[in-house]
Amino acid sequence: MTRPVQTNKLIVWLGVMSIILISLILAFLLLKRGHVWGDDFAGYLLQTEALLQGNPYDLWLQNKWMNERSVIAPGPDAYPWGYPMLLLPAYIFWGIHPLALKSVNLLFYAAALFFMALILYHYDRSFRSIVWLASFAFLPAILDQSDYINSDLAFLAVTMVCLWLVSVWPTIDPGKAIIFGVVIFSTTFIRTTGVVLWVLFINQYMSEVYLQKNWKVFIAAVGSFLLPFLVQSVILPQGNSSYFTHFKLFTAQNLYQNLLYYLSLPGFAFSQIPAQSVVYLSFLVLAAFGWKERRRTFDSYLFFVFFMLAGTILWPERQGLRFVLPILPVLWVMAAAGQRVLEGNRWAVGKAVTWVMALVTLYALYISSSNAVNNIRNQRSINGPFDMYSAEMFEYIKANATPQDAIVFFKPRAMRLMADVSHAFAARDCDSLAGASLVVINLKQDSELQLTPDGFKACSVSLHSDQVFENRRFQIYRIHRQ
Repeated sequence: MTRPVQTNKLIVWLGVMSIILISLILAFLLLKRGHVWGDDFAGYLLQTEALLQGNPYDLWLQNKWMNERSVIAPGPDAYPWGYPMLLLPAYIFWGIHPLALKSVNLLFYAAALFFMALILYHYDRSFRSIVWLASFAFLPAILDQSDYINSDLAFLAVTMVCLWLVSVWPTIDPGKAIIFGVVIFSTTFIRTTGVVLWVLFINQYMSEVYLQKNWKVFIAAVGSFLLPFLVQSVILPQGNSSYFTHFKLFTAQNLYQNLLYYLSLPGFAFSQIPAQSVVYLSFLVLAAFGWKERRRTFDSYLFFVFFMLAGTILWPERQGLRFVLPILPVLWVMAAAGQRVLEGNRWAVGKAVTWVMALVTLYALYISSSNAVNNIRNQRSINGPFDMYSAEMFEYIKANATPQDAIVFFKPRAMRLMADVSHAFAARDCDSLAGASLVVINLKQDSELQLTPDGFKACSVSLHSDQVFENRRFQIYRIHRQ
């Protein structure tokens, strides 16, 4: 196979820095001033507040009560505490300010792109590495991930560090093993699924450890992971076990449908790109060719992808692109390798792939720029928990709810955060209203998530209730207990 022509290192890295800077500017311009209704953001911010106030166990008890009362648990009793800690500086300076809190994600996005560039450059020190990085960094669907207050980009950034380590460390010693263990702990401290990264260590290094009987490496890696893990487990309440309650929704049909869904989901990274499915399938074909480079690291990458996908497929509730975000850079790195294989064996085909990728990149840049301009023209507005109608409703709750009131709302964590109340839960049938004091109905949401106004009026408790608030989007009923 023909060796790629190396480009001047300074030129490549100027190109990389330019791509990262442009993508950060686009991502910032795409941020909304509010947030969508999915209330994971509220769960993270409640934990950030709890850290600042020194009462994480009180929050854990409130979450536990909420999950036990809700028909379907809105979230875990506690997320891993890493991301709430990362939000602390922005929260201390700006409070619950969506734009400021989302801007924290830009730091993680920049870090993720930087380590992705390091991996691409490690395997191909030519100008093509810039093209492949840009083709990822400018995609509208990728840039949109910054617009959510959740752990996705922080998790992606630390995952990229781990993927880079296995790329540049063909062998390992105790010192490197300690670094590896700390990095894996950092991922699990941000998201529980970070434990899957142990697959990289096992596949890449354990045969070497076993053959050389170098158990110090194994002890160093496991010890550097377990020590901080045990410390934080003692200091902070853990909510991982509450995830298992979601598996009561799991069926064999879920498994089949999830398999098809998650295998196609990485293709959503090419949303707004013409011939989205064709582009995705082309990437898969290129990645298959890339595996022919027979790099040991690629085998480790594939094990990581397999176990990440297995975890998402077994999870009963389907999620969006963010659930497969950590495996997308692997697809890009292996597709770039496939392009090198083609260029080595079929020079014209390989060059054609480079030009097609450049065109996809330019089109993605054009669409993302257009989206950013439209967002600024619309004053970054979005309907959700921060719009004027929601603010009016939350202000009413804050002014009129008592500490003993239990509030029914389809997004209970958002209610607790925005209205500063302790007890809120989700209900979507009459039987679930037992113990409720206030029922808040979002007139723009369907009956799968909450009781509709007619549905509430059909419940016996409505005979002992008064409508106390209404605007264009919400109705509030107070139930009078006998």
